[in-house]
Amino acid sequence: MFPWLVRAANAAGLGPLRSELSVEELRRAGLRAASAVLERLEVDARHVIFGHTHRAGMLADDRDAEWLTPNGVRLHNPGSWNFARHFARGPESPYWPGGAVLVEDGSPPRLLRLLADRTAAALGG
Repeated sequence: MFPWLVRAANAAGLGPLRSELSVEELRRAGLRAASAVLERLEVDARHVIFGHTHRAGMLADDRDAEWLTPNGVRLHNPGSWNFARHFARGPESPYWPGGAVLVEDGSPPRLLRLLADRTAAALGG
């Protein structure tokens, strides 16, 4: 039934929507949405920090091109500050809380993982 709902939503003009709900597709969808917002707002920047997706990045295993908009803007996301056991199984998870983006003069923004040394138990999980 889910694919039918996606087709109906697309036909109603609510899309484009896809029926894939993998973590990879959720990441790509969030990056596409951030890219579309920047394009519509005509943001002229080399780097943009965005939030709301709760997925930190860009991480070492991510594809570089996914974090670069068609207009050449590099996307950065600090990720989540809330621990959610069903998303974050350990500090290597992109959904592990405690991300921050450091902005320093003369350097590109850099993702920090401030709680990477904590356990799930220490975070209340």
